[in-house]
Amino acid sequence: MLRLLHTADVHLDAPFGFLGSEGAAHRRQIRDTFSRITTQAAEDRYDLLLIAGDLFNSNHPARETQHFLTTTLAAVPCVVCILPGNHDYLDRRSVYHKLTLPPNMHLLGQRPSYIEFPDLDLVVAGNPIQSQHDDSPQLKDIARTGAARWFVAMAHGNMKIAGHFESTSRPIEPEAIAATGADYVALGDWHRFAKYSHGGVAAYYSGAPEPTAVTQGKTGAVASVTLSDQGTAVEPLQVGSIEARSLEIDVTGLSEAEVVAAVQGQAGSNLMVTVTLRGMKSAANLLDLETIHDSTAAGFYWLQIKDHAAFSFKDLDPNDYPEAFVIGQYVRLLAGRIEESTDEREKRLAEGALQLGVALLKGHKVL
Repeated sequence: MLRLLHTADVHLDAPFGFLGSEGAAHRRQIRDTFSRITTQAAEDRYDLLLIAGDLFNSNHPARETQHFLTTTLAAVPCVVCILPGNHDYLDRRSVYHKLTLPPNMHLLGQRPSYIEFPDLDLVVAGNPIQSQHDDSPQLKDIARTGAARWFVAMAHGNMKIAGHFESTSRPIEPEAIAATGADYVALGDWHRFAKYSHGGVAAYYSGAPEPTAVTQGKTGAVASVTLSDQGTAVEPLQVGSIEARSLEIDVTGLSEAEVVAAVQGQAGSNLMVTVTLRGMKSAANLLDLETIHDSTAAGFYWLQIKDHAAFSFKDLDPNDYPEAFVIGQYVRLLAGRIEESTDEREKRLAEGALQLGVALLKGHKVL
């Protein structure tokens, strides 16, 4: 029996510019999660740790990050196999040429690479990505050879799914998975745990251990793999702490305080959330996004609020805005244009101008 722990798409040292000032905290979070993975490999006595691409976010991580990686992996009492991905591809300037690899850490550095581990009766094979735009088939020339009891393949790329997803970038063909004859194919590049076995060969994406974008839901797993005479058993193990979600709130008929309460009702300290406001909002009672955000952000790991709600002008009474003031003249001018417009595009433009103008003249910040 052989036990494998499979991860990918860690993205150490990613900038996370979309997180603003919280980017550094998320980089630390990813390190902490990676440390948990290596601790699990040690404590649960796995024979092999597989990292199927994009361990680093680029080929230019900080020296301190490189030191963190090598010291962390050197402490793992098992074999570690690393396949370069499309972010940390293996060209002449690759970060992997800068690392001093500990004895237990093995890089798949040739196309194809076959690494033998006699003590485990195992061969691990794969093709490292060698440029940012490497579009070669990722399992080309990877097939079981020799007398080793166990054969494991690694690949970083896009699974070709007929009629659904047929990218030519870093392609992985289902038939190529079957042709490996492997006991297990460790996949990377897609950030959600998923099964893509074919032709009797077990193949899985482990997914990313933490989200690297707010659109990446259902990350946080590694694949725990057991190879035995009975076959290959694979199960996801949750290691990540952060969950990315996209939520929508219908603000029709809601006051700003009620919108705040609705956002707070979705709060969680481990949640990276984009909230999109939908429905109809009152032009007479504007929602201040900055106030809503500042009133709720403390309850989330990270929060973004987008306003995609349309304006309702039925309760906008020009008499509420004295004509002697600029805002009163502006409201009357735009309300007249909206009422008289026979062109839908012109009407939407006038409604948008009324929305922005009233907000600015009332002293609101327009994001």
